[in-house]
Amino acid sequence: MKYLENVMTFPEACKRWNLGESTLRKAAFSGRFTENELRKSGKTWLVTYAGMKRLYGEEKGREEERKEEKK
Repeated sequence: MKYLENVMTFPEACKRWNLGESTLRKAAFSGRFTENELRKSGKTWLVTYAGMKRLYGEEKGREEERKEEKK
C-alpha cells in the first residue's frame, strides 16, 4: 500500500469529496476527526483517507463507480 495516497491536504480532500474547505475546518476544530486522522504541518492541514471516509463516506467519484459496477 502506498502510504502517501492515504494522506491529503484539505483542498485535495475537498475536491475529492466535493466539500467546502470551511466544512473540514469546522470538523477539525470541533474535534470530529481523531488524533490519528488529522494534523497540521506548518500552515497546511493534512487529513487521512480513513478519516474522510469515516465522516463523509466514499469519495464522490467512487460512489458513482460503485453504482455503475452494480448495474
